[in-house]
Amino acid sequence: MYGQEQQYKVIRSHHLHKASVMQYLERYMSGDDILQLSADVDFPPCMLLRRMLERLIDAPKQAVGEVLRHPERLDAALVPGAPPELIARLRADVVRCVHADCSYSPLSDVAKQATGLEYELYLQQRLAAARLPFWSESELRQLGFHKTPDCKLKVPMAVRTRSGSEHLVCWVDSKATFGDARTHVKQVEEQYATYVNRYGPGMVIYWFGFVESLNTDPLVLLCDDFPEEGAIIRIQDCLADPKAAAAKPQPQPLAAAAKPAAVQPQALDQVQAQAQTQATPAMEPKGGARSTDDAAEPKAVVEGTEPTGGWWVGALSWRGRV
Repeated sequence: MYGQEQQYKVIRSHHLHKASVMQYLERYMSGDDILQLSADVDFPPCMLLRRMLERLIDAPKQAVGEVLRHPERLDAALVPGAPPELIARLRADVVRCVHADCSYSPLSDVAKQATGLEYELYLQQRLAAARLPFWSESELRQLGFHKTPDCKLKVPMAVRTRSGSEHLVCWVDSKATFGDARTHVKQVEEQYATYVNRYGPGMVIYWFGFVESLNTDPLVLLCDDFPEEGAIIRIQDCLADPKAAAAKPQPQPLAAAAKPAAVQPQALDQVQAQAQTQATPAMEPKGGARSTDDAAEPKAVVEGTEPTGGWWVGALSWRGRV
């Protein structure tokens, strides 16, 4: 929770510190301790040192990140004209800031990543222990899925909450963090909504707790731990329960499709005779009488047949030349 609040504070005040970085650099050059300076201006040590190094190092910003991960790479080539004492001091302060900063240092990034992977593995172990088959995130990506939760259940389950309600679960996502309002709303927009659209309802586990008032979405169930065995409802359990089977609505038989009305041969002859009577006589072309080859008799074309063998007139089309 402290790390999340620290991140929100940095987001709100970062532009102010970035505008004052030259003042911070002057204080550092005059002998102020980097950790004390960080506490005075209320800015994380690694973020403060990063902004100062961006002004000192004659290299792209990516080089600053490399220096924070590997302080030994900070040499005279990166800081032209700097005395050896300043370079040695900067190297030592990089190590101090990395160990003191629990939110923005490379060590904290590794710790967050390791914690997330650890809880993802723990989730897979709990699913396997509960005999719930699933696809992992890596397996889903191999199958070609773009948006992937941590686990996609091969057979959906239902989870009974403490209040007695039951929620359908098709996927499970693990979050090794605390679920506050800002974090949850952002995750809903970026991840959970896409999972629901692709896979259906699911469950999110905030292993370090969450704000209870956020658990209002009927399609995304929030938990702080994996459900106990008694709270998991499997499909085979529902089928084996006589009450559940009796309550299940039975499918209604589909109404038989109406057959097209069959046309009797006598009616077909009447239609052809009427069409011939109403046909307009062909006009003779200029320069002579019309030959019998040019005068085409109107012909009735019957399209389609009835499946039982009788005639079915779907349409009558007339062909003739003028």
